[in-house]
Amino acid sequence: MNSHRAWPPLVGILLSFAACGDSAQGLSDTTDATDATDTADASDLGSETSDTSLIDISSDATDATHTDGTSEEVSDTSVSDSADTSDVAPLDAPERVWTWFDQPGSLCNDGTETGFALNRAASDKLLVVFMGGGACWDFTTCYLLNTASTGPIGKAQFDATAASIGVGVLDRADPKNPFRDWSYLFVPYCTGDLHGGEHAQDYTQGGLTRTWQHMGARNVRLLLPRIHATFGDLDELVVSGLSAGGFGASLQYANIRRALDATTTRLVDDSGPLLVGEGINGTLRAKWFTQWRLDLVVDEVCGQGCKADLSLLYTKLATLYPNDRMALLSSVQDSVIAAYLGMLGIAFEIEVRKLALNVLSNQPNFKWFFIAGDTHTMLGNPSAASVGGTDLWTWLTAMVTDDASWTGLAP
Repeated sequence: MNSHRAWPPLVGILLSFAACGDSAQGLSDTTDATDATDTADASDLGSETSDTSLIDISSDATDATHTDGTSEEVSDTSVSDSADTSDVAPLDAPERVWTWFDQPGSLCNDGTETGFALNRAASDKLLVVFMGGGACWDFTTCYLLNTASTGPIGKAQFDATAASIGVGVLDRADPKNPFRDWSYLFVPYCTGDLHGGEHAQDYTQGGLTRTWQHMGARNVRLLLPRIHATFGDLDELVVSGLSAGGFGASLQYANIRRALDATTTRLVDDSGPLLVGEGINGTLRAKWFTQWRLDLVVDEVCGQGCKADLSLLYTKLATLYPNDRMALLSSVQDSVIAAYLGMLGIAFEIEVRKLALNVLSNQPNFKWFFIAGDTHTMLGNPSAASVGGTDLWTWLTAMVTDDASWTGLAP
C-alpha cells in the first residue's frame, strides 16, 4: 500500500480523508489488487486507509446520540424555493482569518444547525472547498456502520480546527499555490448525501425508526445568497471538493455558477468520480435518487439521463459551460472510492480510465489528472501528486491561468 500524508488532526474530517502519498516515489508504486479493496464492504465506506489516523469532530453523534425520529420535519418542496436576495446583507469577515457563520434553516443529519466558514482576502477571486466525509443511504450505513460524517458541525467544532486548515490549496504561505491570494469558502458536510440531498428520510430496522436529514443541497442553497451579497461580481471562481466533497462540487457546480455568476468559473473534482453507467451500480444509484432525492439536484442539468448514468452530468456541464475549464483528480486504484463502490482496485481502474477515455475526452474543456497507486485525494498536498514529471501544483496553475498546454494526464 502506498504511504499517505494525513491532513492535520481534524482537518482530515473537515476537508477529506488523507492527502496522497508523501513522495513522488510513493505515488508511482503499484498496488496489489488484493491489498485493501478485495475485502471491501459497507464498513469501509468513507473510511481511511489503515495507516492514517484522524480525530472525528462528530464523534459525539456517531452512535447512540443520533436523533431517532424527532428531527425537524422538512418538506421536499421547501428546499427548492428561491430566496429573495435583495435585502441580504454582506458578511462581515476580517481578512485572512477563518470566520464561522451560522446558517439559519440549515440542517445536519441529526437536525442540528450548521453553517459555513470564510477566509477573505483582498481579492475578487473565490475558491470554494466542499468538505468530504463518506455517505449513507439506509439504516445499516447511516446508523450501524456510521459511514458518513455527522452533526453537530457548528462554530465550536470548526473553531477547534481552524488553525490547522491552512494546508494544500488553503495554504497562503506556499508560493506554488495559485490560490494563495484568493478568498476561501469552506462548506461543511454532515448530511451523508454527497452535498446533493434534499430529503428527510426515515430509516427503519426492527421496531426502531430514525429520521436522517439528507439536506446537503438545501444547505448550499441557503448560503449562496449571502456569498453573492458579500463578493458581488467575482472575477474568478473555482468550485472544488475532496472525496464526498468532490462529488458535491460536481453536483452543485451549476447551482453555484448561476448564483455567483463569476467572469471565469472552473471545477476541480478531487476524488469524487461519477463513473460511467454501472460503474456506480444501479442499486446504489437508485438509493441515492430515492433516499436523498438526488433528482432534485441533477435533473435540471441532466434530465432523466443521470438516473442511468451519472457520468452524463460531466458531459452536460461541459457542454452547458464550454468556456469553463473542468478537472477530475484521482489515483487509478483509489482504495477509498473503490471500497465505497464495492469493487476491487483493478476494477476501479478500468472504470475510471473508461470515464476519461469515453466521456471526458469528448469534452475539450474537461481534463483529468490521474496518478498511479491507490491513494485518496490530492488537494491537501499537491506537491506529492505527480504524473509524467508534472506535479499537481504545476497542472492546477496551468488550468487557472488558461495555459494552452493544459491537458489530461494519466500513468
